[in-house]
Amino acid sequence: MIQARMIMGVGGAYTCVTEKGELVTCSARKKLKKTEGRLTVGDFLEISPVGDEYVIERILPRKNILMRPPVSNIDQLLLLLTELPKPDYLLVDKLLVLANRENIPVIIGVSKSDAFKQSFLQEVMAEYGATHTVIAFSAHSGEGMDALQNVLQGKCTALAGQSAVGKSSLLNALTGQNALVGELSRIDRGRQTTRHTELYPVNGDTLLADTPGFSNLQLDFLNLTEENVCDAYPEYLPYSMECRFLGCAHLGEPDCAVKQAVEEGLLSKGRYQRYVTLRSEAREKDKKKYD
Repeated sequence: MIQARMIMGVGGAYTCVTEKGELVTCSARKKLKKTEGRLTVGDFLEISPVGDEYVIERILPRKNILMRPPVSNIDQLLLLLTELPKPDYLLVDKLLVLANRENIPVIIGVSKSDAFKQSFLQEVMAEYGATHTVIAFSAHSGEGMDALQNVLQGKCTALAGQSAVGKSSLLNALTGQNALVGELSRIDRGRQTTRHTELYPVNGDTLLADTPGFSNLQLDFLNLTEENVCDAYPEYLPYSMECRFLGCAHLGEPDCAVKQAVEEGLLSKGRYQRYVTLRSEAREKDKKKYD
């Protein structure tokens, strides 16, 4: 039996790199999906030679998995934002909730720094600077690339974000690959140029997973709970100790220190509104289980 890691899967053909660094194409045994579930880029596998081909026998235990974007066994998520297309901060917060549930650290990358206004970076910092590392960079000019490469070094990082935020441009700059780079559509949503998730080597043990862009992420699909949502807003914890009620949900309770901090400008008002939205969605989803 040979151990390998899946770096791409298209149409039932799975490209894997073995522990000896050899690239091989594998097929999966028919019983595999029934017994072990869906194969995901990043999976560590046991494969065996059958004639001139290789067959996937088993998916080894995963340390984490994201289904949107579809990738497993990553060390961190690099979530890209830029001024255009305009960020969907609710989508960003959903991704942060999902990553937090899987214990995956998130870095916020503000791309195209040679093109956006300084006020946009300040906006992102106001939303996420207190809880996440924020790095502004430009794959075109090279600004901020050294700092970005430092946080990527030696890790497997998944790139995520809306279409046209610069994932493919960053991949080209870091790997020398010629990934297709899309232009903004007329309504500034961007054209999706990455069609599937793929794992790319940068240097040594540094890996990047490029993923398709997306513009929607349903909480029902994520199967998240109110507790998952609450855990993804760590900036609320110090204030929650001052709430009148133990276990305050920071919604309609009186004397809530979190709501007071929002009113005083100590916490982001926009992020709090998204917290309320996501917690309400999670609560409604939970109710439907018993309807």
